[in-house]
Amino acid sequence: MTIDLQSFSEATRANAKQMLFELCAQVEYQLKLPPAIRAFWKAKWPRDPLLRATSYRATEVLSALDGRKLVVGLDECDTLLGRCGGSVLFPLLRSWVEQARRSLKNNWRFLNRRYGRRKTTR
Repeated sequence: MTIDLQSFSEATRANAKQMLFELCAQVEYQLKLPPAIRAFWKAKWPRDPLLRATSYRATEVLSALDGRKLVVGLDECDTLLGRCGGSVLFPLLRSWVEQARRSLKNNWRFLNRRYGRRKTTR
């Protein structure tokens, strides 16, 4: 899936909370997920927009994928440079990549423990 950040209004790109909401809404729309973002965003917890976006990604998006991979291409990222939306979005995406990397590493640890080479005694 591709999201063109230039299609977001100037006001949306300047407002971190609105930027994250619209990004989640685009993911929901393009994946044809049941509409949940508005109710999710109005919920009282989590209050922080970064945590809301992260929780939404985990509970609504990833669970709907049933283990399938998701690749999101962001086009026109330069339109966020120097704006509040960019200063929030880029670190958030980085944290998601790190979470995925740690999760993958933990999965490999499990497999290595279970099926990996065993120590041999001499």
